[in-house]
Amino acid sequence: MKKLNVLTLLLAIMLCCTLSVSALALAEETTTGATYKPTYAVFADDTFELYNVARGLTNSEVADVVWKNSSVLYAEGDMETVSKEDASQADLVISGEKSLKWNAKAKSADGWTGVRLGVSDGKLTSIPRGVMIKLTFSVRLVGMKSLVVYASDGSSQIRHASMAIRGDLTEITPEQDAGLIQSDPETSTEVYISADKTWASVGFAFRSPVKGAAYFYFDACVDTEAAENYVIFDDVTVLSEQKPEVDYIPYKAFVDEQFENGVAESLFDLSATANANAAKNVNVDEERSGAYVTAQSTNKAVRGENSAVFYASANAQAQVNSKNISLKANHYKLFFLTYFSGVKVVGINVVNAADDSVVYAFNYNISKGAREETPQVTFFDSSSFTNDTANVYTAYGEFQVTSDTDVYLQIRFDVSNKKASYAAFDDVCLLQGYEYQAIRTTFPESTATKVQGTWQAAYEQIGGTFATAFSVYKGEIGIAGAVLCVGSVCVGGVVSKKKKKYICAVLAALMLVSVAFTAVACANNANTTQISAGWQTVSPQKISGKLDNPGIGWVVLEEPTYGGHIDIGSSGDLPEASLGSLSTTRYHIETKEDEYDWTMCDQAVEYWNKTGRRILLRISTDSCVWPYTYNAAPQYLFDKYNVGYQMVGYSDGGAVTTARVTNMADPVYQERLGKFLNALYEHYKDNPMVETVEIRGFGMWGEWHHGYPYDNTAERVWVLDSVIDNYVGAFADSGKNLVVSCSWDPDYLTTGEYYAGYTSEEAYQNYIEWSAFDKAWRTANVGYRRDGAASALNYNLDERLMAEAFRSGKRVPILGEYANNHYNISSAGSVYTLESALNDLLFKVRPNNSTTLGWVAVEMERIISLGDTDFIDRGNEMMGYRLAVDEALFPTAVSAGSTFTVRTTWSNKAVGIYPYVSPLRLMLLDGNGNAVYTYDDTEFDARTFVLGEINNVYSDITIPKSVANGKYSLAVAIPFEQHSATEHQYIALGMAGETAETSRIYKLGDIEVKNNVKLNDGGIVKTNWKDVNSLKLDGNSTYEVTFKYMPHFDMSNFYFGTNDGYKFSVKQGKEESNVYYWQDISGEAGQKTVTIRTAKGDDAKLAITSENFDKIGVDEVYVEKKGGYYTDFTGYDPKDASTLIMPVVRGSLGLAEDVEMSGDCVVLSSQNSEDKLLLAKTDPANVKLKKGEKYTVSFDFRAVADVGDGGYYFVALGDGSSKAQILNDSFKVIGEWYERSDNWDTKKSYSFICTEDGQSVYFGICMPGSYYIDNLTITATKTNVVEGQDIGFKRNVVPTYDIGLNKIETFTKGTFQSCGFNWGQFAWGRMTFKENEIVGVTEGSKDYMNAEVGTKDRCSLLGRIESEAYNPSIDNIWFEFARTKTEYYPFEAGKTYTVEFDYKILKSFESGFIFVFFRDDTLADRFQHVIEVPDGHVAADGAQYLNNGKQVGVDYHFKQTYTIQDYNNYQFMICMKGLWEIAVDNVFIYEGTTRPAV
Repeated sequence: MKKLNVLTLLLAIMLCCTLSVSALALAEETTTGATYKPTYAVFADDTFELYNVARGLTNSEVADVVWKNSSVLYAEGDMETVSKEDASQADLVISGEKSLKWNAKAKSADGWTGVRLGVSDGKLTSIPRGVMIKLTFSVRLVGMKSLVVYASDGSSQIRHASMAIRGDLTEITPEQDAGLIQSDPETSTEVYISADKTWASVGFAFRSPVKGAAYFYFDACVDTEAAENYVIFDDVTVLSEQKPEVDYIPYKAFVDEQFENGVAESLFDLSATANANAAKNVNVDEERSGAYVTAQSTNKAVRGENSAVFYASANAQAQVNSKNISLKANHYKLFFLTYFSGVKVVGINVVNAADDSVVYAFNYNISKGAREETPQVTFFDSSSFTNDTANVYTAYGEFQVTSDTDVYLQIRFDVSNKKASYAAFDDVCLLQGYEYQAIRTTFPESTATKVQGTWQAAYEQIGGTFATAFSVYKGEIGIAGAVLCVGSVCVGGVVSKKKKKYICAVLAALMLVSVAFTAVACANNANTTQISAGWQTVSPQKISGKLDNPGIGWVVLEEPTYGGHIDIGSSGDLPEASLGSLSTTRYHIETKEDEYDWTMCDQAVEYWNKTGRRILLRISTDSCVWPYTYNAAPQYLFDKYNVGYQMVGYSDGGAVTTARVTNMADPVYQERLGKFLNALYEHYKDNPMVETVEIRGFGMWGEWHHGYPYDNTAERVWVLDSVIDNYVGAFADSGKNLVVSCSWDPDYLTTGEYYAGYTSEEAYQNYIEWSAFDKAWRTANVGYRRDGAASALNYNLDERLMAEAFRSGKRVPILGEYANNHYNISSAGSVYTLESALNDLLFKVRPNNSTTLGWVAVEMERIISLGDTDFIDRGNEMMGYRLAVDEALFPTAVSAGSTFTVRTTWSNKAVGIYPYVSPLRLMLLDGNGNAVYTYDDTEFDARTFVLGEINNVYSDITIPKSVANGKYSLAVAIPFEQHSATEHQYIALGMAGETAETSRIYKLGDIEVKNNVKLNDGGIVKTNWKDVNSLKLDGNSTYEVTFKYMPHFDMSNFYFGTNDGYKFSVKQGKEESNVYYWQDISGEAGQKTVTIRTAKGDDAKLAITSENFDKIGVDEVYVEKKGGYYTDFTGYDPKDASTLIMPVVRGSLGLAEDVEMSGDCVVLSSQNSEDKLLLAKTDPANVKLKKGEKYTVSFDFRAVADVGDGGYYFVALGDGSSKAQILNDSFKVIGEWYERSDNWDTKKSYSFICTEDGQSVYFGICMPGSYYIDNLTITATKTNVVEGQDIGFKRNVVPTYDIGLNKIETFTKGTFQSCGFNWGQFAWGRMTFKENEIVGVTEGSKDYMNAEVGTKDRCSLLGRIESEAYNPSIDNIWFEFARTKTEYYPFEAGKTYTVEFDYKILKSFESGFIFVFFRDDTLADRFQHVIEVPDGHVAADGAQYLNNGKQVGVDYHFKQTYTIQDYNNYQFMICMKGLWEIAVDNVFIYEGTTRPAV
């Protein structure tokens, strides 16, 4: 190891000595005027010990060795390594074992060598811009007059500073040679000569510019009369300034001047009367200075509606002073926006009002590209001066005041042309540091109170006065002494049962053959429900196909953030998708503080609205990692307010592996978030088509994971509560749904923190409470979404949460999304198939709508074009709600003026809920389809209709006396009262009978109006809960009981993880049966229909109890007796041939499914993971289903062993004699469901119409698992079937575009799908509609303002790389943002093509370039080299640079001819290296060299 000599060590210590007291000293220096002393750290060095430069190498060989081996240097001259191993060289070595010898040779008459050695900017690119950089080295000069070191940068090539030493090693000062030595107040030099005066240690520091990586280079002057001329170098070290470590300081606005009224009466009033400091103004042209928008009418204000503009009265420095400001001892931040023309230096000073001394200075030298430091004054912690594509600069810096001080602000700008030069300022702020609160270490105190106790249901009038509404039925409602009008007698049947037991033994008889099992409770003698005289039942057929209803189905993301990649129909109308989702970030909308760019958002909203489809707002406000964007919070929060953040490790396959997450504990952040959300509300509040606002306020993509790592979990919960409150506060009165992602957080799960020291149940509660999911569900109008279906769901956490949330009865939808894409799911080795992935989404998330597989429109179009539409169609049928009338009961004839009941039995065949408040509309239609009478049942509430339940709705209609006698049709519809102008006014139902195409009015049957009709009650027993104990129910009978209830549970008291709730049951003596559990935290009236079976005797009583769920009121009760079949499996005997249910024959397949009959229930199980297995069926000999009759199969259900991934349970209708064991197309699925094994027993009911005699009901399972069924009831009703046709599924048609070779590409539609280019390998390209970015139209011009969005004058292709994606340490990184599509540009080998396009450089970068080339479409390393470049130069790979000599903001035209040589399918690409920004338009690629007419 090399040993440092004493002088070198002393120099290193002096260079780095201030670190330990930097923060304290810096504060003192800032306020006392002491000179700032940077703290340095070694960046890289070269001691020449690890490689060898052999003597006699050529210049190029020397360059190659040094470049490959040195971490800092480049070399081009005659150089060699000298070593102590060679005795003749030993005395030349300065330190260690080796040094580098430069054999200097004069290249000019005066002896200068020219540059042959230096520190490369390419090796210093990762040093932050704008910091002090120090070069130290040891040097020995022999036969040299002098050695000069220059400091420059790779962008401007300007020499920023220099120093020199003589041949005797003494330093040359500026006073001795002003032409050679260049410096500024911050430049520093040190020279320490060794004791023997043969070598020296040299230090040279300067402040690097913010544009361009710094570098150093050496030049030397030889003594031509000396015998030898050489320079020995050693210990070449580069050190970079380290920002002092200071405590994090949040800021809030203290003084904020927006200049909305111009300069007059502002902080910078030019009148000395209003502003005493105005008398100190220097070189200000007061006549022209003032309001920006009036003085510069061709330009927009810097921010808001107005800005201040200042002109100078002479070509010199101008100063504009503000009024006095009183500062207390504190930290402060100066922040301002500026725009200028013809200005050399611009900035603002903070000046002490007592003595006019500068307290703090922020002045920026435009030409130099660096801060100008005022002697004796320094900046504190952070500083920045950056511009956007409109050349608006954001500037800020921090300082400290240690005692109360009166100051004023001093705007400073130097001009070169007083007539045209000016400086505009806006948002001039002094922000003051503050402590918002101590870090919270205790959780927010919950207002929720666990409800304890048991309540019996009490009578409560709901929705009107019962006695008035039902007086017509007095004496006929089946109370004490009344005779039930319909029914049948069942012989046998025992409801009293033992505690459930699960017998796992497999009976030998089951292994080989079908065995009939017997239940003691036999089938009813009357197997069909009897219909009262004068009444009729109708049952519309269920129809398949996509129902175009609001709020349900597949969602396609419109991604303005994802590279500006909106689609808006370019991939086709996508009739397979029902909704759009505006997916972007606050960062892209709130482009400046309080200024919002809704352009692309409104385009997406407008497109989906005009197609009659709703749209969701999916706006992330915290963090993102997408291929184009890495930020969701606006930059001004960090630049201006110092809102804290951390960079955390996270990668989504893009260019970087970190993401910025925001410390949202800062009240300024919360305040600004609230303002943004209020602006969002105001912008879309009147648009009913914007239905859902996703609370994407924390973590990656706003999905509530990978967020800021707070010091403790309590602080995190406070923050998340505040985020939810902000959203609720903004949208509380909007009528829009709010949803929050209920993701588990890897920061807690993968680290084990959920479970560390906790039970499984406690871990579940941790997951809920630590992410404020309890807060969300206790808040009205807030629902959940989950983005992890098909691979990311956790059984014990989010899957359980969604199951319990859905079960809770809160009347808000849950939304879903896949965790994977089509390619991964459909590839070999995937755990899921497309179908099982969908089933995982459907049954575990229960979504009303879900983002499509692949997320975006172009991907959905690709999947459709591949023919993978089965899962898309199934998703459209199963998501959300699919309402239908299973059966309707109503009179065949009525008299005008009379009142009668219509009972409609409803079901929801989809997995979600109907989320809207809608009445039930019943209509009498004449022969022409016109409504002669319409009745709206406003107590109808379809929001409680869920999969697996039937819902009897009783509507009492009074026919007006004005209705003429005659035959009419009774029709039903559900009005959608929230519809927009482009939506239907009714909900589409999943049933036959629609009166006309798209009418959404459904005919149930005929009804005649005639005189003197006397109606009986139709078999409907009506009472209320007050009189329910007087209700007489026959023994051994089946009934459907419907009741209306009012839950008094307070939603804010809800706790997950309990099986508390309401319980309906039938009590006979000491026995309780027919138990049905449910929860309802809505606080709104509801209705339930339960199928029950009474035991022997007539003492059955209905009971409703609240178990730890607060009081419940019950009003109307309806009872209808049903005929059919029933068994409770008690006393099961496998030898009895009268059983109702039997196992399916397994044959020779060897399947592992089992059907077991325990003493109390049927247990069905399967271990098959590939098929949908049929496990058991009704015995067609004992359950005789008849063609044309309507049946409802009801049973108690509980999962025993949870079904596998993507699995579910089902019942199907099929040929009773079938030997099939696997569900196939000959079967019709009549019900599907999924429940967890930790859920309570549930009741399932599914209705169907038998299509052939001899059919059976089959019970099955998809994926391994087991479940039991009990209390099996199959009710039967003779009915009039309403037949109809399936509506099917519409298919997407991709539009055709007249684009490609010999066509000018103008990007007219503003989407990539509609043009001949794609967005490049990493999706860096995007479309832009911004005024200052579009090519070919002058900003603010009349042509621009009159142009329409989507025309060539309002859209260009943009290449922009966010700084987070740029890694300067990777020397060869390049970004491709535009690539021709081979189907539109089929380039052929041997042919010549001409490429023309217009372009505009929007933002330059310190290094790199913009270039074009042809590349193999497989992205192999095959490039088409450019032969001739008229206005640029050729890169090593043959690419043409576009930026040479080009100015920012100016339109240029590119034209070049290429001959394709060795490959047919090249793609033309436009790329950049570095953080350039460029817009491209009017691309014209044609064959040959002659431009064709277009």
